[in-house]
Amino acid sequence: MSQIQVSGFVPDDFNGNEFSLRIEDSIEIENFYRDENISTGLRYAGGYPIISVRGVLATQCRSGDRVRLTIETNLRAGKIGIRNVEVVKI
Repeated sequence: MSQIQVSGFVPDDFNGNEFSLRIEDSIEIENFYRDENISTGLRYAGGYPIISVRGVLATQCRSGDRVRLTIETNLRAGKIGIRNVEVVKI
């Protein structure tokens, strides 16, 4: 499984359970999705790629935090997707 670390800010409207992390380095994450043949589409908001952070990882964050998210490829039902591994405040 391949991994990548991406960074961004936790949005101000974070409710404590889930948020969409706006990825600062668009080219890096787009290349990762392409190079790893990830089946799930990369979502965008405001022109930036976003990744959902939920559950235990989300509860470690606060509105306005700058965080680094580690994601890795994950084989599901014969398709390559991603899963969140770790989030760290930076």
